Amino acid sequence: MSELEFDEKMQESMFTFAIYTEPVWGSSIITRAMMNGTPVIATSLGGSSEYLGDTGIYAIAVVIRSLLENSRLREDLGKRVRQRALQYLSWDAIAEKTIRIYQSVLDT
Repeated sequence: MSELEFDEKMQESMFTFAIYTEPVWGSSIITRAMMNGTPVIATSLGGSSEYLGDTGIYAIAVVIRSLLENSRLREDLGKRVRQRALQYLSWDAIAEKTIRIYQSVLDT
């Protein structure tokens, strides 16, 4: 499956699971789901909660049923997680943070 086909399938998904039993930093599945506007159900280990903030869902059984039964919730979370991805993970956001870091080093 190509990268484009994978992204298209992810965009059609009701939600993405990111269930880790050990801390995982820089999870590509979480960031990819965020960029594709797919609601994320995750464990709160590692960097998951830092990436998702309040746009991810961390409890499992109740949440799965809620997402399966509530298309409006799926759409809302998908839109919110995409907005967060654009705010924090876009090249512009990353470039801005990098410039601030460099500037803080130069100012010291």
